[in-house]
Amino acid sequence: MGFIPGFNEMKESVEESIDLLRRAIAALEKLAAEQERANDLYAEANQVGHVQAQNVTKLSR
Repeated sequence: MGFIPGFNEMKESVEESIDLLRRAIAALEKLAAEQERANDLYAEANQVGHVQAQNVTKLSR
């Protein structure tokens, strides 16, 4: 028996909490990377759209 009653249970709970936090951080990092990729794709699409609009404007003159 340990010095503190319930110490092993508390230790397991803390270890589980740390594991959950690590998994949450990994998920947030993945989400941030996906968001950055989506932002890049939107920026690229907007740039292409802007160039196409300029071309249409030039052709209509």
